Amino acid sequence: MPYEHSTLNYCRTLKLRNQTTYLNTSVHVPAKLHYVQLTVRLNYKYTSYQPFLIDVVIDICQYLRNPSTNPILFFIYKAFQESVPDLVYPCPHGNKTYYVLWAVTEKVLPPNIPPGDYRLDITFRDKDNVTLFDILVYFYSRSTSLLG
Repeated sequence: MPYEHSTLNYCRTLKLRNQTTYLNTSVHVPAKLHYVQLTVRLNYKYTSYQPFLIDVVIDICQYLRNPSTNPILFFIYKAFQESVPDLVYPCPHGNKTYYVLWAVTEKVLPPNIPPGDYRLDITFRDKDNVTLFDILVYFYSRSTSLLG
């Protein structure tokens, strides 16, 4: 079993003709959590993937109680709020099954990123630093607009 404190029910990509590809995920977290750590890292591919612009670790519960003025944290908060609003609420989290239908769109990424290949790493951990859910999203940016 890949996760000790959670169960991944399914994780699929959903391709719609002539539209964005979506990530369709269901994760069950049986315990109540009063601390959830979120790691977000945007990587750009030079010869290998290197951190680019966003590389942060956030205590979600603390941040939602006391939002900081850090512009990168605020950008991540707004991106989650707009793309997966069901996940953005004050603690406690857990003791439920999370269903997420999510896509990498222009709203989720910084404006005017250079064209190229990217990898977005998102990890949720509990207070014992045990991974609850981890995802790597690969995409590319063109010079005029996003995505692939």
